[in-house]
Amino acid sequence: MTVREDFDKRIRRRAEREKKDNETPSEEVGEADDLLAGLKKALGSKNAPDCFRLPVDNATDHVDLREPSVGLPAECKAQPKFRFLLLKPQVTFRSEADPDAIILLAVEEYSHQTFKVIDTTAKDDVSMTVLHR
Repeated sequence: MTVREDFDKRIRRRAEREKKDNETPSEEVGEADDLLAGLKKALGSKNAPDCFRLPVDNATDHVDLREPSVGLPAECKAQPKFRFLLLKPQVTFRSEADPDAIILLAVEEYSHQTFKVIDTTAKDDVSMTVLHR
């Protein structure tokens, strides 16, 4: 096999993988979406207790689950505690069964933010912190 044939073969394989990735999602993804939809419906219903009711954005009629105050009672407030950002992190997974089986996971960036949930009605700083998110 020549270098050119090998190169063409790699390009074809890459195009086939991209085509396969763009096809319909697997059943597992559908199940996860169904579970998330059920959770949103249960927490967003009128029968849910006020402390668990999710806020709905009036412009889009969707719940933004990224908000740190989602599901907190009105007397609690989420304050940012710390945040870190990893640029181009890479994680390597190596199989114990086969030493040649290696997976390298790389992403563009990863950010993580932690919040401190405080009770605004607390009398002192010690009992003010309720939990960390």
